[in-house]
Amino acid sequence: MNIHPDVAYAELCAENKYLKGRNLALAQTLHEIASERDQLRAELDALTKLKEADDGAAE
Repeated sequence: MNIHPDVAYAELCAENKYLKGRNLALAQTLHEIASERDQLRAELDALTKLKEADDGAAE
């Protein structure tokens, strides 16, 4: 079965457009998750320092 080059090109263009959109969505999700991770890490570090300071004061 032969596919006309114009049809093949159109299909490849459509697939390319879909994959670009999907990659963009994945990149946005990754950015959101990384931001949440960074926020949680900052909160954890702050609480750890607070606990260490509290433990040091208790001694």
